[in-house]
Amino acid sequence: MKATLRYTLPDENADFLAASRASSLLGTLETIDNICRNEIKHGSNKTKYEVVEQIRNEIWDELVYHQT
Repeated sequence: MKATLRYTLPDENADFLAASRASSLLGTLETIDNICRNEIKHGSNKTKYEVVEQIRNEIWDELVYHQT
């Protein structure tokens, strides 16, 4: 199966960026899910604050990566 997405740039630039980044953002969500899953299943010596901070860092790493 093939699919072609067409955008009228610059008018639809936001839609184009969302579509082109979707795969990478899905990977980031999977990473965040694994962090949460591991904390629930195995626990750790991390505080709640440290876990939330780790999740926020994953999100910001992805956002900063895509600003370039």
